[in-house]
Amino acid sequence: MNQVRMVVAQENDWRAFLTLAAAEGWRVPQSEIAFHRRPGHSLALALRRGEETIGFVTAVPHQKSGWIGNLLVRQNERGQGLGARLFDAATEDLKKRGAGSLWLTASRLGEALYARRGFHPHGQVLRWVRSSGGEGKEARHFATVLQAQAADKAVWRESRENLLAHLSTRNVWLAKGGSVALLQHDREQQIIGPWLKSGDGNGCWALLDEMVAVATPGRELVIDAIDSPGAGRKLLSADFTCAGETLLMAAGATQGVRLDQLYALASLGSIG
Repeated sequence: MNQVRMVVAQENDWRAFLTLAAAEGWRVPQSEIAFHRRPGHSLALALRRGEETIGFVTAVPHQKSGWIGNLLVRQNERGQGLGARLFDAATEDLKKRGAGSLWLTASRLGEALYARRGFHPHGQVLRWVRSSGGEGKEARHFATVLQAQAADKAVWRESRENLLAHLSTRNVWLAKGGSVALLQHDREQQIIGPWLKSGDGNGCWALLDEMVAVATPGRELVIDAIDSPGAGRKLLSADFTCAGETLLMAAGATQGVRLDQLYALASLGSIG
């Protein structure tokens, strides 16, 4: 049997990962892949047996923290500790880059692995999908990238300028009342996120109405929302359906992070 070796992911590893992810029913936005593949923005590691890719993980360093995502091992290779090997390599890399806290979203399958490594739950993340998309109306309440960066920094207590600049390309920031959010137009879906409190936050649900009005009709609208009292009722009333859940987990120095000012993550799981 060929020995398993770990490598920095190359083009063929990415292709294999996307095939494996599709088989698992994962949504991996093109904007997210592009961010991972920009030099210096992320580390992607692959496990190969011979020339075959059998496992994958990504690690994104921010200013003071890091995010781990896309941890996946081919089904017939599971149960051998390969996922743990990938995960430990990703966390070690982020720590060497100075990450004082590590974040991820965990499935029920992965929760025990992360808990054994000192990760603790910080809330549920619910995926909401509006299959009909939006209404295609003209946007009226714009926000600037600087306004969005300030709101994001108020949540995470660090600058995530590289991430926000990347996601802002060809997408639009909107604001209403006391919240700001990015409407992302990806190849297969539209994503609302990051969605952040700005000021008193009273305009949160009015901004959701604005996002739905502006989004393109006929292309799914997706939100990875932090679960909070009343959020489900509001999203259901806007014709969203809950399509799954994960657990937001973190390890390290998370003091000061204001998750109460965060309505939705910036992407669908791997970059925060």
